[in-house]
Amino acid sequence: MNNHIDTFYHFHNQICLITGAGSDSGIGFAAAKILGQLGATVLITGTTERIFLREQELRNDNRDFIYLWCTPCVNQ
Repeated sequence: MNNHIDTFYHFHNQICLITGAGSDSGIGFAAAKILGQLGATVLITGTTERIFLREQELRNDNRDFIYLWCTPCVNQ
């Protein structure tokens, strides 16, 4: 990570919640990676089983990540 960015934005001792990180499009997963690189503990959520793959990808970077798989509510 660029040292200028790392010193200007630091998230050490912070917990960041990223929703939609399991999506195959969008910025949730990218945001989770960047926040983790900046020192945050990242909680990622998703509504598909892809969240498990995302969590493993993030853990491979030796970051502190927590995942939560949420099933969508459907009104009947």
